[in-house]
Amino acid sequence: MQPISITGLGIVNSLGVGVEQTWQKMLNNETGIRPISWTGKEDQDYYFKEYLSKCPVPLGAPLLELPDCPIPEFAKDWRHLDPSIRIALHATWQAVEDAELRSKRVAVIFGSIGSSHTRSEGNNAMYRGKTKFPPRKTLNFELGHMSAIISRVFGFEGPSLMVHNACSTGLTAIDYAQRMLETDPELDAVVVGGGDLPLEATSAFYFSNLQALTSTDCRPFDNQRSGFVLGEGSGAMVLERECWHKTPYSSVLAVGAVTVGEHETSPDHAGKAATQAVLKAVKSANASLDDIGYINAHATGTEVGDIIEYNAMKSILPGRVMTANKGQIGHTICSSGIIETAYTALALRDQVTPPIHGLSNPVGWNMTLPTELHYPISTQLAIKNNYAFGGRSMSVLLSKSA
Repeated sequence: MQPISITGLGIVNSLGVGVEQTWQKMLNNETGIRPISWTGKEDQDYYFKEYLSKCPVPLGAPLLELPDCPIPEFAKDWRHLDPSIRIALHATWQAVEDAELRSKRVAVIFGSIGSSHTRSEGNNAMYRGKTKFPPRKTLNFELGHMSAIISRVFGFEGPSLMVHNACSTGLTAIDYAQRMLETDPELDAVVVGGGDLPLEATSAFYFSNLQALTSTDCRPFDNQRSGFVLGEGSGAMVLERECWHKTPYSSVLAVGAVTVGEHETSPDHAGKAATQAVLKAVKSANASLDDIGYINAHATGTEVGDIIEYNAMKSILPGRVMTANKGQIGHTICSSGIIETAYTALALRDQVTPPIHGLSNPVGWNMTLPTELHYPISTQLAIKNNYAFGGRSMSVLLSKSA
């Protein structure tokens, strides 16, 4: 595959709004995970009021606050958007401004579990027997509204689509973007991203019933890990073939994707999909495993998933520095791959990594799992992993900019 450049980034998550601000907090081992209360949420008046009164999800990584509209001429329309679309739009604005992107020959590829808050509001209206609902809000029910809004606001004329591959959605979007830029000479750039606010009733019900969530703390790669924490957030990045006017954050060399669907939720226990995804990306980029010195793991903090990923990485990249971000920002679902790829690119740029928050009793000693602040790395290449239910495993190979 033809390498492409990451020229702009945007992030909204539980550590704040902005790439550099949240990156410094990551390096300082700050966390956005904290106890949450469901009784004080706006959702309490919805038709699932009784469920919220006994919701068994005690922790989350909520946004500190919803950002305001960054584009004055769009301010009147802002209030009609689901909060997940607002944060996706804000992250896109950050990335576009950061990249100094002026072309309109731009494609948009985003992913999300959807406008859950607005759908719940609509369900509540139907539950109460109402037949009318604001039309502008109703548009949020359509899953593609996020990408459509982003294309409209920025005047992008390229393809505009949503992808959904569960928790591998972020790298799926990057993979599609690289293929688009290689095959469509009329495109100048692709904006990829995601936005999710899963701290609402339907997501809490879904993940808690799958027994995927922890009631204590998210501890990736720790022997006391017990599950992940739902995190709110959005990420966006501008991808271009070349960049002449600024130094890119890093280059995307290739994405590898492998599915070994042995189980509905668990990865294959041999770790075949995880190892093969990395090997496929490396082969596609004509790179060498020996040159990879850093891994940003998917590592959600679940009992099964973490040890499989750990052993898979140990088998092909033993001793490498490997970190995980979800102990600080939670699992931001469809946007997790984008946000964590952005932090991987920043690690390559600065040659430093955040520690693994909450790690005190590592699952093994065959990898370098950092616990110190601003832990130094020295590498030109890095791997970012992204996994999803059904054995859908993806890895992206990034290269440090010259």
